Amino acid sequence: TAVAATAAGETVVAACEAVAHVASTERGVVTQRLEGHEGRITCVVPIDPPAVASMASSSSIDAPSDPRFVRPASGAGAAASHLAGCVVTASADHTIRLWDARLRRAQALAFRDHADAVTALVLDLPSCGLWSASSDTCVRVWDLRSGRCRFHLTQHFGAVQCLVADASLDGGRGGLVSGARDTAVHVWARATGACMRALRTQRGFVQHVAVSPPMTATTLIACASTNGKIRLWDHHRGRCVRSLAGHAQAVNCVGWTRALAAGLDNDTALVVSGSNDATVRLWRAKTGAPFRVFRHHRGPVVAMHVDYAASSASAVSSEPCTTTTRVFSASTDGSVRLVRVTG
Repeated sequence: TAVAATAAGETVVAACEAVAHVASTERGVVTQRLEGHEGRITCVVPIDPPAVASMASSSSIDAPSDPRFVRPASGAGAAASHLAGCVVTASADHTIRLWDARLRRAQALAFRDHADAVTALVLDLPSCGLWSASSDTCVRVWDLRSGRCRFHLTQHFGAVQCLVADASLDGGRGGLVSGARDTAVHVWARATGACMRALRTQRGFVQHVAVSPPMTATTLIACASTNGKIRLWDHHRGRCVRSLAGHAQAVNCVGWTRALAAGLDNDTALVVSGSNDATVRLWRAKTGAPFRVFRHHRGPVVAMHVDYAASSASAVSSEPCTTTTRVFSASTDGSVRLVRVTG
C-alpha cells in the first residue's frame, strides 16, 4: 500500500495493509516489522542517516528534489540527529507513528489528533517538525520530539489529498503546498504555518501536486485534477501560467523532469502525468504542448515516479549532452511499467 527508500537506496520501507517492513537492499533481508497501526498504511517516510548528518555539518543546503522533506538553505540539522534511522508511517486509522527502527524491537511514538485517514507526510528535519495532511480537511504540524501539535491549519473545506515541500517559498525560508477535494491549492509558510496564498480557480478536485526542480527560472507547481487537466501555477504570485489538456479522464499523478537536445531548448522542463485513461503523457512546460504519449497500461495509472540522469558533453567531442528520463508508472491493471525517454 506504500513504499519508499532512503536517498542512497540502502533501506527500503514497504507497507502491506497495516504492517510496514524495513528491508536492507545490501543484504536482501527484512530487518524490522513495524506493527501497531489498526488500518491500512497510506504513507511511509524513512529518515536517511547520511542526509541528517550532512544537514548537521553543512551551512548551505541545496533545495531538495524530494518533496517529502523540507530543507531550507540554512544548516540546522543537528536538532534532528537523533531521528537518523527512524521511520514515519501514516495510516487510515487516523494516526501517524514515528518508529525507532534501530532498536531490536521497534518502538513508536503515536500522533493521534487527526479525525480521518492521514493522506500525506512531509518531514521538516531542521525544526524536528512533521507536516501531515488528512481527509478530515486539516493540515497539522507536529513536534517530533514531544508528539504535540504545533499548528492546526483548517483553511481547506475538503479532504486534503497531497502535500509537498518547496524550499524557495517565503524568501528562501521554505514552505509547503497542499491540494484538496475543495478544488483549492494552499501555500503555507514553513516557519509560522500561515497560509500565504490560496489558488482557487483550479477546476476539479486536486489529486496530486508536484513542485518543479530549480532548473526553471522560478519554481512552478503542477496540479493534477479530476477534470482531466493539469494546471501550472506560479504559486509565488498566485498566477495560473497555463493549462495542459489532453487526458480524457481524471489525472491522478504528476511530476517534473527535463530534456536536453532532441530538438528542444536546452534545459527544457517537462511535465509528466498519469491518468484514469490509462496513459502517461509528457508535456513541454514552457508552451503546454504535448511531447510524448505512452499507452502501455490497460487500466488507470494511479501512481508514478520520475527521475532523470544527464550525461555531460565531452570536452573533446562535439556530441551534445543528453538526458535519460525514467518514468515508473503503476496501474490498477496490476503492472508497474518503466519507460525511458532519451533526449
